[in-house]
Amino acid sequence: MKKEQFIELCKTDPEEVFKLFCVMGETITTLQTQVVALNEQVDSLKAEVKELKARLGQNSKNSNKPPSTDEFFKPKSTRKKSGKKTGGQNGHPGHTLKMSDNPDRVIVHRESTCSGCGRSLVGHPARSKERRQSFDVPVPKAEITEHISETICCSGCGKLNKAEFPSEITQPVQYGPGLLAKLVYLSQYQLIPYNRVVEFIHDIYGLSLSEATVYNAIKTAYDSLEPVEEVIVEQLKASPVLNADETGMRVENKRQWVHVASTDALT
Repeated sequence: MKKEQFIELCKTDPEEVFKLFCVMGETITTLQTQVVALNEQVDSLKAEVKELKARLGQNSKNSNKPPSTDEFFKPKSTRKKSGKKTGGQNGHPGHTLKMSDNPDRVIVHRESTCSGCGRSLVGHPARSKERRQSFDVPVPKAEITEHISETICCSGCGKLNKAEFPSEITQPVQYGPGLLAKLVYLSQYQLIPYNRVVEFIHDIYGLSLSEATVYNAIKTAYDSLEPVEEVIVEQLKASPVLNADETGMRVENKRQWVHVASTDALT
């Protein structure tokens, strides 16, 4: 409604204007009530958010919560850029290759004809020599060892004497200790998953083995190390100072814990 229309309405029908003001008053009162209620709700939610944030910030270091309740978060790095260039720094000892006095093979390179006149250089002694070496690894190849047990008949009494196989050779065909040790190393130290260990062995050595073979190799090593573990445990118990720690981690979306007991020499 425009100003002129409102003035005219006041002159001609003041009763209608009164009714209009009554409706507006009720509306304003209702809105004021709603604003007060909303402000109270906002204050309540702010307090709740503040309390939840405080709970999230609590851990075993700043409250009486046990370490087992700490979440496993990667802490933010506090390192600052040093401004140094990447790579080895001045004064760093480095790991430069040094020539070996006992190379596995030597290849002599010499010219057969003169690059000036074309004459043959065969039989001419070298005036000087320059050495260079390259360090490489041989092409991986699975080594297959066959064991044969012979049976010999004694010419005196006629008894048949059959030779025993080595104690570690128990099957007609099996994997050797070197390969099994490599499976354990790749899986347990380098933390490569079973399927990728299998893929690695197939790609590098051409051997097709199963993930069960990797597991069995780890189980064999685990059982073999039991006496060593017992000795370590007893020495840890006898140590005057012991470091104990626990680390949280997720395994299949569930909270798990790794507990460690160690000294400066034993874990």
